[in-house]
Amino acid sequence: MAKSEFEKAVELNPGRSDIAFRMQEKHLNLLRNYSKAEEYYNMSIMLQPDLGLSYVDLSRMYLTWEGDTRKAREVLGNAARNNKAYISDSLIIETNFLIDIYEGKYEEALKDISLLKNDVVQDQGYFRPKYLYNATIYGLMNRHELEHACYDSARFFLERRIVNTPDDPRLVSSLGIVYAGLGLDEKAISEGEKAIKLLPVSKEAWKGVYLVEDLALIYVMVGKYDDAIKQINYLLSIPGLLSTKILELDPRWAPLRNLPEFKKMMESYSGK
Repeated sequence: MAKSEFEKAVELNPGRSDIAFRMQEKHLNLLRNYSKAEEYYNMSIMLQPDLGLSYVDLSRMYLTWEGDTRKAREVLGNAARNNKAYISDSLIIETNFLIDIYEGKYEEALKDISLLKNDVVQDQGYFRPKYLYNATIYGLMNRHELEHACYDSARFFLERRIVNTPDDPRLVSSLGIVYAGLGLDEKAISEGEKAIKLLPVSKEAWKGVYLVEDLALIYVMVGKYDDAIKQINYLLSIPGLLSTKILELDPRWAPLRNLPEFKKMMESYSGK
């Protein structure tokens, strides 16, 4: 019903880039109808070239759809050329960071994260302290003392923040990832599961999937690979932003890649 209503709205208001943007972000992209979503992203950018979110989401869609980091970077470059202010936009910096780690350019990732003006990158579905991203990079670089220090700083940051908003599932979920990074396995799983209870997919189909993905990552970090695969399989079976291409690109999922069940799952969803 909502998809048909948005299509009708775009037909009646072809000059409204905000309607086009909502159409592709909330429906086509989540439904993994990437080629059609690409049309709407490009329409939105053409109609309103200074709308930063269109570039961010198109860039990330190329990663999700094709695993194409070159195309993803090209879109971000277009954003900066159309509006120099986007060089310092937190979501664009975060996207560059993600591309860096997908390409194994960890020093570049550190440089990108250092460009953030705030201590947090957040969206409706997640809340990530800068310390958490630094911890992730240092972990991938096997610089474990710095990794631990950054996780501990992230823990302190989140635990203080969560006192005032204890029911924000984004904070709870990120804290679970941090606990996993610190080796506090039981606390990590508890926080990850709590976040999903606070905002289940059945209640919020869009934002809820971020929390399920966080729990899957927590399971990977604490070595519960079968549980992680179950969560990932669920995410691939429903509308969302996770894809087999992201699972192939993102080194955080590397511990799963040689497991027979993971390979079987990837084969079953490949090309869908």
